[in-house]
Amino acid sequence: MKTIRLELDFLIGPIIKEEFSVSKNKLVTGIDVIDNDIELSDLNDKIAALYSSFYEFNKDEACVFNPLIAKEHIHELNELVDKLKEKLNSLNDGSYEIEDIITKQLKELMWFMLCSYLRLGWNMSSFLYVSNKAFMLYCVIAIMIQCHCYYPNKHNLMPNVENNLKKYLL
Repeated sequence: MKTIRLELDFLIGPIIKEEFSVSKNKLVTGIDVIDNDIELSDLNDKIAALYSSFYEFNKDEACVFNPLIAKEHIHELNELVDKLKEKLNSLNDGSYEIEDIITKQLKELMWFMLCSYLRLGWNMSSFLYVSNKAFMLYCVIAIMIQCHCYYPNKHNLMPNVENNLKKYLL
C-alpha cells in the first residue's frame, strides 16, 4: 500500500509527489486515481499557490513569512485543505493511506499567528472563528502562558490579552 503525504511547503502542493513520470513530464504520486483527477489537481495547485503567497521576498531576507497576508487567507486555506482531504478520502479505493502532516502544520500556523496577534496587540476577535468559548478561553490561557515564557519581561502583553479576551468573550 502506498502512502500519500499531505504537507504544506513553499511552492509545493500539499500532496507530496516523489516520482517523475516521463510520459506526463511531471512529478506524480504513482497512484493513477490521484494523478488523473483534475479536481484534485486544481485543489492541490490552489493550496500551493495560496500558501506560497504567505511568503514574500525583500532585500534583507530571502523568504519571509508575512502573518498579515496569512491572516487574510487562513480561513480560505483551511477550507481548501478540508476539500482536498474529502476528495482524497472519496477517491480512496484502498490502494493508499494518507499521512496527514498538514493538520499539525495548520494548528502550528494558527498558534504562531495568534501569538503574533498577542505580541502586537491586535484584536484577535477579527482573526479567530472558534465558536466554543470554553475552548477559546483554554487556548488564550495556554498562549498567555506560552508568551509569558518566551517574553517574561514584557508585562505589557497581559493587559492586551485581557482586553482582547474581554472583547471576544463578553
